Parts: sequence; structure tokens; C-alpha cells
Amino acid sequence: MNITMLGTGTGLIRRERRAPSVLIETSTGETAIADCGWGVPGAINDLGFPLHALTHLTISHRHADHVSALPALLQSQFIANIRHLPGEPRETPLTIHGYPGIRQDITTLCAMMIPELDVESQLIIAEPGEEVSAEQNLRITSMPVPHVPTMPAVSFCFEAEDKKVVFTGDTGWDENILTQLQDADIAIMDASASQSEYEEQPIRSHLAPVQCGQLAALAGVKHLILTSLYDRESAGEITAAVRQHYQGALTIPQDLQVFQI
Repeated sequence: MNITMLGTGTGLIRRERRAPSVLIETSTGETAIADCGWGVPGAINDLGFPLHALTHLTISHRHADHVSALPALLQSQFIANIRHLPGEPRETPLTIHGYPGIRQDITTLCAMMIPELDVESQLIIAEPGEEVSAEQNLRITSMPVPHVPTMPAVSFCFEAEDKKVVFTGDTGWDENILTQLQDADIAIMDASASQSEYEEQPIRSHLAPVQCGQLAALAGVKHLILTSLYDRESAGEITAAVRQHYQGALTIPQDLQVFQI
């Protein structure tokens, strides 16, 4: 599996880091993009990834930095199909995996922005408990995580080729996620909070590096990759915080950084 960090930042738009998103590619040709916020279409173009080859898209929750580029992505694929652009039309419907209620959200978004797209026939939408994989080589499952009370959120597990990758999306502390993280080859975790923010949050909607390290250590994660980064602390400070609990492989990534497992 190839894991590419399309974006490693937050909802704050800045040059250094795009919104958090990950591209997963298997040797059998199945692909998935986890979350689709601002900057993701540009990252796809910079990478040279053929959008028509995308088989799965996962959306962890409704915040704009995780979903705002979805209408543009869907419109681009729709236009490519009706214009019969060489190399662009899809052979099978795109499967979108998401949080509870995503089916209605996509229907509403498309009615507003892409009314020509027939959601029922041109997309496969899977809410939690309805997970599907067309080729049965890439298994995608989700579990609920705490974020903010006004919207449901899920984290995703991707399994293929005897490898396991977890993308938490935005989440606060939840020991239930240990089941999903258990023995993960790679865990890509929200680390956007500083420790003081984490301790002072009335509702702990994000993790700080210390908590990421603690969860990774408890679950036996092989490689921890932090994302949703503001860069308010140095790499050395972030590393020291994680190392209070976790001694495994650790990466503080940059956009478009690639990992192979």
C-alpha cells in the first residue's frame, strides 16, 4: 500500500499545509481518499493522480476542512463522464463512506451545486453499518468518535494486503478507538490541540500529541503519523510530547509525503 499525505493542516488556510487528507493506493488498483477539504484538488493535481481512478472516498464529518472540496470533486467527475474525455470517464460508481446522515447531506449538496448528477444511480453511499468494497480487496470500516456535539464524526480503518491503516479524522479522547487502532501498521491521528488547549477545552474535541502517543502506545501502533498541524510547536517539542508514552516510529509529515507499507 502507498499512503500519500495530500494535506496535513487544519481549517486555517495557509500556504504551508493543506486541509487534512490522505490518499491510499493498493497494488490491486483500489484507491481511497480520506476527507476532502480545501486544497485537496490542488494536491491531487500536483501528485498527478488520475481522479477517474478513484474508487472510494471517505468523509469523517461535516466540518469544511474535511468536506468542502467534495462538490468540486463530484462535479469534475460528472463533467468528465458526460464529455467523454479520454482517460477520464469512470467505469464504476464512486463509493462514498461517511458519518451518519451523509447520504442526505450529499443529496442536498448535489441538488444545490450539481443538479445534473443523479445521486441514486451515479454514486454508492455507505453510512456506518453499510460499509462496502466493490473489489473485496480493500476493506473500509468506521467507528464513531467524539468531536463536537453538533455533528457526528467517525474514524476509518483501511485494510488490504495484510496491512492496516487508521485515519482518525478529528477526535477527542476516546478509549473505544483502541479497538480500531490495535496493531495498526500506520495510524494517522489528529494532533491539532496544544496540551494546554487539550486540558482547558470544556469539550475535548481534538487530541494533543501527548494523547496521540498514549493511544498509539496502548494499541501497539507500529507507525504514528500526526496530522491537523498548526505548527505552533516545533518538531522537537511535538516529538518530546509523543515520546512521553510512545517509542515506535513517529512522523511529523509534510504535504505530499509518501509512505509505503
